[in-house]
Amino acid sequence: HVRLGAVVQNNTAGNLEARVQLIASGFSLDADHQPVQTVDLPAGGRQEVYWWGTAEDVEAVELIFRAEAGDLQDATTPAGGQVPVLRYRGRQTFGTTGILEQAGQELELVSLPRSSDPRGGELRVEMTPSLAALALAELEGLRAEDDDFTEPIISRLLANAQTYLALSEAGMEDRLVLLREVIPADVEALQQRQLSDGGWGWAPLADPDAHLTAYGLLALVRAREAGFDVSEAVVSAAQNYLMATLITPSAGTPDWQLNRLAFINYVLSESGLTNVPPDALLPYRERLSPSGQALLAAALRGIDPDSADAAALVENLRGSAARTATGASWTAPDDDWRNLSTPVSTTSVVVSLLAELDPSSPLLAEAARYLVANWKPAGGWGSSYTTAWTLNALTAYMRASGDAQASFDFAAFLNGMELGGGSAAGPGGLQPVQAETSLAQLFPDSPNALVIERGEGPGRLYYRAYLDVSMPVEEARAFSQGIAVEREYLSGGQNCREAECTPIDRAELGQVQPVVARLTI
Repeated sequence: HVRLGAVVQNNTAGNLEARVQLIASGFSLDADHQPVQTVDLPAGGRQEVYWWGTAEDVEAVELIFRAEAGDLQDATTPAGGQVPVLRYRGRQTFGTTGILEQAGQELELVSLPRSSDPRGGELRVEMTPSLAALALAELEGLRAEDDDFTEPIISRLLANAQTYLALSEAGMEDRLVLLREVIPADVEALQQRQLSDGGWGWAPLADPDAHLTAYGLLALVRAREAGFDVSEAVVSAAQNYLMATLITPSAGTPDWQLNRLAFINYVLSESGLTNVPPDALLPYRERLSPSGQALLAAALRGIDPDSADAAALVENLRGSAARTATGASWTAPDDDWRNLSTPVSTTSVVVSLLAELDPSSPLLAEAARYLVANWKPAGGWGSSYTTAWTLNALTAYMRASGDAQASFDFAAFLNGMELGGGSAAGPGGLQPVQAETSLAQLFPDSPNALVIERGEGPGRLYYRAYLDVSMPVEEARAFSQGIAVEREYLSGGQNCREAECTPIDRAELGQVQPVVARLTI
């Protein structure tokens, strides 16, 4: 509901009575407003004219303003031509994923929520005949990350190098051309950012960070394994920095620091330093997160392939997996955010290492389903760090399962009509097939049958279906992302950034007292 207006100018030397008209398409005037209004214009004067009305259900409205006074007349339109109609809507996305490991069909029922606006939205289906195709598609997103900070460079390098290893082993030479270009560039960029003490900081010239340094060293090690040139001096300097950060764990060591020690020990082992046994962490294995246990098991296995402690840790991981309809996953404790842990990244680390420690475990397929299910159409798996570890996990699983060698036909049908399909074999075999349809093609009041079908042949078909719908904005509910606000009053005269200040809750009348108010969001 909006007010439209025009200004009528009398450029003559006499008074005028003018008829001003609004001719509108896609715009309905209020009942008490007429399209034609009569105004009196003094010589050289002007008059504003207004109409109240409502935009109709159109993409844009066309407006013509006319003025007539005797034999004088004029007309105009808005400067930009048609005026677009913007709808205030709250978008909701409902998603489902699945894996077809054998020939057959999978039925997904798609129903429009009653609060949705059927004029806006779509149903999207993506079918991927191999995890290699999924990894290659998501690498494009990582390449678009900002290089102002160090972590996105490391994440991109780690994911690219791991994918390169997997595709090389699968004999997919045609897919390696672009990776051969981008990997050396990121290796050089990372080497140039190394600080004089051997570490890496989150930004150029920032203080070194042990977790980020271990992460960077791991990416360089994977690039070296893939056959790319990596400076041994850079690797050695990073190893020396990490060795200097190692501490002897004790009962008072925070759990997140134990997990970081497991990560550093694992990276040192992967980089070739097998003379640094992580045995000091074994008394605290029960306090480690699932990813910390997997990292410790891999570090122990790297030193002793027959390690009984590593086998026990793997067995514990099997038993601690949370199994749901969307697959198997592992969750880190709340304080492990210091190691950038999320449920998806924790599961990805476990899968990355479990694919080496226990490649025949049926948990791998379930966990891969969980990771695929948590992919988001706008942003992969959230951060570049989590996306890199997820791609690391999926390609590790692909290497363990031989998932790259897929050969079968597949298609998707909506209410009996084919949406799209393809073949996992041939030149286009690694290309995901995407199909979409508007909500106008869906039954509004009854379930719609979305059938995913695959034929005979080796490999797995991964599919993702997303229903994007619009609901009227007045029905949209506010939602909480866990924001908390805390206000404190502290005794002034102290540096509260460097030391804990004394909280106060009162002041005496007439007393002059410096107070620091601290707001924590």
